[in-house]
Amino acid sequence: MTQPRETQVCIAGGGPAGMVLGYLLGRCGIATLVLESQPDFDRDFRGDTVHAGVMEIFDALGLAEGILNLPHHKIRRLGAGGVDLIDFRRLKTKFPFVTMMAQATLLDFLAKESSAFPSYQLEMNANARELIREASGRVVGLRYRQDGEMTEVRAALTVACDGRGSHLRKEAGLAMKTVTDPLEVLWFRLPRLPSDDAHERSGLLVGGRLPLFLLARPEHYQIACVIPPGHFAEIRGEGLAAFHQRIGEAAPDLFDRAEETLDDWKKLAFLHVQGGRLDTWHQPGLLLIGDAAHTMTPVGGVGINYAIWDAVETANVIAPILRRGERIDDSHLAEIQRRREFWTKVMQTIQRIAGRRVLNAVARDDKRRFRAPLLLRLLLATPGIRALAPRLVALGGKRTRCEVFVKREA
Repeated sequence: MTQPRETQVCIAGGGPAGMVLGYLLGRCGIATLVLESQPDFDRDFRGDTVHAGVMEIFDALGLAEGILNLPHHKIRRLGAGGVDLIDFRRLKTKFPFVTMMAQATLLDFLAKESSAFPSYQLEMNANARELIREASGRVVGLRYRQDGEMTEVRAALTVACDGRGSHLRKEAGLAMKTVTDPLEVLWFRLPRLPSDDAHERSGLLVGGRLPLFLLARPEHYQIACVIPPGHFAEIRGEGLAAFHQRIGEAAPDLFDRAEETLDDWKKLAFLHVQGGRLDTWHQPGLLLIGDAAHTMTPVGGVGINYAIWDAVETANVIAPILRRGERIDDSHLAEIQRRREFWTKVMQTIQRIAGRRVLNAVARDDKRRFRAPLLLRLLLATPGIRALAPRLVALGGKRTRCEVFVKREA
């Protein structure tokens, strides 16, 4: 066991929630330790969709310009069946688009910006393993493993941001209830061609039994292929040629690219995803946010944004208390959950309904191209309804604002 450490806030997990919360607390001069279990932030197929509501927060913090100077691609609308289901250009915002950016790029940027604050520390390859409790049951820190050594950290507040498979959630004895049907997804990349730039192309393509959801990146498409639950072994058994054909049913112009690019199953990532949520996001001295508190499905690409909004509201509540030298109690942690829970439930309900629609399309084993129903087309032509979808997706229902504004000083 190495020398024990002390800090005001210990954050387990260097994903979007953990890194944004660490930045905000460090900027406020609060002693903060962020622990990331891996040696770097680079993971395949992490959420890359930064929506307008998050960009507005970064803009208020003076970070948006730096972020938009990093490699990225802008998506201004998402379509399906020949109609624009979500048109972000209708939003009244400085950022009427989705910023497609590799999550590792964003997290590296936040790590660099946070390093300017003397009260902030980031430890990589530091795996949170055990919660430390006092006799009353209150969490007073954790132990983490780094380079084969265990280190104890004492903290006024421990925040679990360690993802959908949260180890600290299990350590705390908390269990999620499932709130959406399971979705099974094959993620892969196909190259974009110069001719693709003539028209922006992101959204849902449905044909045959394998709907494709395309997100355009600067040099490639990131594609989620929804497969019938429990059928991955069957699809793999049919062989890659048959899989290429299925892609061609949904997007004929992608068939040749699939043949040339997807020459090994290792180039596809299989994910089993299901939305879930904790009834209570906290225990004395412990708060769970982001995927540790509520897992989102890929529908809408909102996961990273809901995690960041959790982090902002956490800072809004706890930073003033800690700066006054006061103790964080259960009422403060309950306030964070109160601020975030309603719109999280709304989005998970939307994801459940949309997920079932996609599963119905998956169950239809034919080659018919999807066309949006007439009723949907008429609804989307109604101004009030047409504006609702981009607001729900891009702003999370309502704008989350950073209430902790301090000068950015090293």
